[in-house]
Amino acid sequence: MADPGQLSLSEVQDAIHHLDKNEPGARPLLQDPARQIRLFTLWPGTHESTIRGVFSVATLDDGPHYQCISYVWGDASDTKDITVDGKEFKITTSLFSVLRRIRSEQEYLTVWADALCINQDDHEEKRVQVDMMFDIYSKCSNCFLWLGEVDLLDGELSLDIARYGLDFIEFCDDADLERERQRLFDG
Repeated sequence: MADPGQLSLSEVQDAIHHLDKNEPGARPLLQDPARQIRLFTLWPGTHESTIRGVFSVATLDDGPHYQCISYVWGDASDTKDITVDGKEFKITTSLFSVLRRIRSEQEYLTVWADALCINQDDHEEKRVQVDMMFDIYSKCSNCFLWLGEVDLLDGELSLDIARYGLDFIEFCDDADLERERQRLFDG
């Protein structure tokens, strides 16, 4: 480590910024953002109990076991609190709904969801992690597709949309998927 008297103001601010991010409930730092991802382990609970869990860091090359959540973000200002490492953590209502819906009453569930596992305030991390999304999704054991809460009248439409998405994935090759990823994320 450099002599503290030799550090620039920006290096000191960066170190303080990283310390703040490692408080309980904060996302753990990625030492190698080009190969590591954050995972969220969702603790068991009933549908109505508080959503609780912890973050961990995994290296994709090590073959971690996790499930992805692909969902509609919804209104970013419409948030709910979950408990991460004993601290409150804000997530969108849409993500809250899917976590509540997929949570088991007996089993822990390790998941990856972009808004939860990527630090949205760190533009460099976000850029690198978005570039990894193909690998993240292709290496997961399962992917939940969440279109939102559905009432009985909209159920058939939601199933039609899901079927269309599955047909698209089934009949396209990797180049098609990459073009769609580029269109969606690089826009």
